[in-house]
Amino acid sequence: MTETTLLATPLLIIGLGLTIGFRSQVWNIGAEGQFIMGALVGGIVSLALPGLLLPVLIALMLIGGLSAGALWAGLAALLKVRSNINEIISTLMLNYIAYYFLLFIGACPAERSCQLSTAESKLTPLPVLPGSRLHIG
Repeated sequence: MTETTLLATPLLIIGLGLTIGFRSQVWNIGAEGQFIMGALVGGIVSLALPGLLLPVLIALMLIGGLSAGALWAGLAALLKVRSNINEIISTLMLNYIAYYFLLFIGACPAERSCQLSTAESKLTPLPVLPGSRLHIG
């Protein structure tokens, strides 16, 4: 049950976010890219501020992630308003940009030169439900 919850939570978050746009007749196909950018910025905040108290760190990660996802969606909105580019196409294409940007950032740590074989990540200590991988993130 915890594995199902762990895998379903991102889908539920994306679905809740999309319902607002769909109710407004805005067809946002870019939720995956917005989620990726939000998760990336949330992870960067956690790695950049390791000494903070955990509740403060989680709040800053949440604010950073929400802001990044909103800015990524705002880019598609800007393309629609300024250039009348179809939001379905722009949000779909921005998914790919976000995905490959994530791969680039993950493969190019700031300490070393960019090599695809050196992908690494650090763990942020989040409270975990005992006996599972389910965490507060």
